[in-house]
Amino acid sequence: MAFTYEIIRGKDTRKPQLARVTFDDGTSVDYLFGHYLSEQAIADMLPRLVMDAKASRRKAVG
Repeated sequence: MAFTYEIIRGKDTRKPQLARVTFDDGTSVDYLFGHYLSEQAIADMLPRLVMDAKASRRKAVG
């Protein structure tokens, strides 16, 4: 399952960062990360979070 992501930071640097993940089928999922994480740290965490979300969706469906 391939995906793309976009990290959105607010104007206030102490607010959480939003990472919007868009899958090939057009669905999207939003993840919030603390303001203290770098973009590289978020990019390193996203594949695991996406795989966990995919597994939990598969369990819920059947």
